[in-house]
Amino acid sequence: MSTRDRVRALLAEVADAPATDAAPLAIDSLALVQLVESLEDALQIRVAAKEVTRENFGSIDAIVAFLETKS
Repeated sequence: MSTRDRVRALLAEVADAPATDAAPLAIDSLALVQLVESLEDALQIRVAAKEVTRENFGSIDAIVAFLETKS
């Protein structure tokens, strides 16, 4: 499973996914925390609180780009 597919799947578990990968995510803070925790568990990474920004988690494209810096 690609990183993009994994992000889509995990996002679908906690919130409604946007129509396109570039569309802004419209999720509440609890869903965002759940998404980050799920990504950390699934990808065996750590995401610092200061990294949870709109720039890094504002869209699926942004999340994938951010995760590529973690690998």
